Amino acid sequence: MRKKNKSIFAPVVTIIFSILVIASACVWMRLYRYLEAYERNVPINTANKVANLYKEQRFEEILSQQGVKFDKFNTPEEYKKFILNKYGDDFSSVRASKIARSGEDMVYAVFKGDEKLCEFTLTEEGTEDEFGFKSWSTHIKEQEYEKKFSVSVTVPKGAKVFVGDILLGDAERTDSNYKINGYKELYDETLMPQFEAYEVKNLLNEPMVKVLSQNDEEMELTRKGNAYYALPKVTPEIETIAKSLSEKVGVQYALYGVSDIKFAELSPYIFPDCEYYKTVRSFYNEWYREHKFSYDQVEHSDIILYDETHFSVRISFVYHIDIGWKVVDYPVSYNMFFINSGDKWLLCGMEL
Repeated sequence: MRKKNKSIFAPVVTIIFSILVIASACVWMRLYRYLEAYERNVPINTANKVANLYKEQRFEEILSQQGVKFDKFNTPEEYKKFILNKYGDDFSSVRASKIARSGEDMVYAVFKGDEKLCEFTLTEEGTEDEFGFKSWSTHIKEQEYEKKFSVSVTVPKGAKVFVGDILLGDAERTDSNYKINGYKELYDETLMPQFEAYEVKNLLNEPMVKVLSQNDEEMELTRKGNAYYALPKVTPEIETIAKSLSEKVGVQYALYGVSDIKFAELSPYIFPDCEYYKTVRSFYNEWYREHKFSYDQVEHSDIILYDETHFSVRISFVYHIDIGWKVVDYPVSYNMFFINSGDKWLLCGMEL
């Protein structure tokens, strides 16, 4: 019986089909790699990578490429806060646009609406890939960020000062023996309020300031512009003393100015060991014709307690000199500085 010859058709078809599949896969793989290389090396796609850094809020990468130098106060987190405060927190609409050409280089910028966020240059690299494409390198232009905030803090000696989470130290201390103006005329500097001053400049954002006493208790802050003062809270007792004493001494001072009393009657209210005592004693009083003295419209403000033995208060009032045929009005305002000497509060300085 004759054996049937096996057909080679099926194996040949299988081999040919396999070859075609492999060839197609290779063609498609190469085409995919070609398209991938094309997409990768199209300038706008490279530019969009920079825009995507903004969309994804990867600000630290941008800042590093811009040559920004961080410091302990202006950290990456502070820069992020600055950028979000300035431009808002939605960067989904950010786009990269070509704005110029510089020789062979292309200049792009990233925009959020009409606001330019940054500028960068695309430079074609020299080495070609397997498809003859050249890649692009990105050079983001250096950028200055406005650091318009500064802060000065005056505190009792030994207090701890924080700007943000940073404890200030010797580098930020500007005066280890800060003198309150109203107490500068004391002859003995050890009798002055003991304060020191700190300052931090060139901050991106408005700083948060905190001061802890030597007992680690948070102190109340008084702010004037960008200056902060850490001072004890004015107690009701001190407020009463300040208002009563400033009115009594202020009126005595006015009476002395119009020659109604002598220095001997004013001097018991003034601290003797200071230049202010000497100045008031040598004050020249003009002669006043016979008159009657009165005052009203008393107002108190700016009561400041520096420590247990020093406070200041501003008093204003109007005193009237009645010379018979007319009354002359004198509005005055005194910023008075008191020191506790023994068991008495005495005036040791005055700012008119």
